[in-house]
Amino acid sequence: MGEVAADWLGRVQPYFSAYGGWFVLAALFLENVLFLGVLIPGAVVLVVSGWLAQQGQSAPYPLVLAGFVGTVAGDIASYCIGKKVGGRLSQSRRWGKEFAAASERVRAEPALFLCCHFAAYLRMFVPAAAGMSGVSFRRWLLLDATGAALWVTTHVAAGYCLSLSGASEAGRTVGIAVIVLFVIIVLARHFRGKR
Repeated sequence: MGEVAADWLGRVQPYFSAYGGWFVLAALFLENVLFLGVLIPGAVVLVVSGWLAQQGQSAPYPLVLAGFVGTVAGDIASYCIGKKVGGRLSQSRRWGKEFAAASERVRAEPALFLCCHFAAYLRMFVPAAAGMSGVSFRRWLLLDATGAALWVTTHVAAGYCLSLSGASEAGRTVGIAVIVLFVIIVLARHFRGKR
C-alpha cells in the first residue's frame, strides 16, 4: 500500500512543483463547479498539497490562498448556474430530487453555507441550490467564503502535520499510510453516495 501511495505522490508531485498554487486553484475550482466534484477530490488535493508543502515543494500559505480562491470561484460559478438554470436542474431525472431537496434546505438552514464544504455531496449541490432558491448572493457568499476558508485551511494543515511525522522512515511510512487511508475513505464515501 505504501508503494502505491508513493507512486501516486510521485506522479502528482511534478504538477505541484511546476504549477504550485495554480494547480491547487484549478483543481479546487473544477471540484467545486457543479457536478465536477465527482471527478476531482478537492480534499485529497489539499491534504497532499499540505504534505508536499512541508516537504519543501511550496510554502503552505500560497497553497491555502490558491485553494480558497479556487473553491470560492467554483462555488460562485455553481451559484450562478443554479440561478440561471435552476428550474431545469430541478426537473432533471438524475439530479432533480437532490436539487429540489437542497433548495428547500438552504432556505431553511443557512448554516449549510458555512459547513457544506466538509461533506463532498453538499459541496456539489449547496451553491447551485442557493442560486436556484433565490438566496441573497451577498448573504450566501459571506457564509460560503467563511466555510471555504475553514475547509481549505483544515485540510492543508492536516497534510502539513502528517508530513511532520515523516522525520524518520517509519514516520514517513505512517504519514503516507494515513494519506492513503484518507484518500480511500474519501473515495469510498464519494462512490458509495453515487449508488
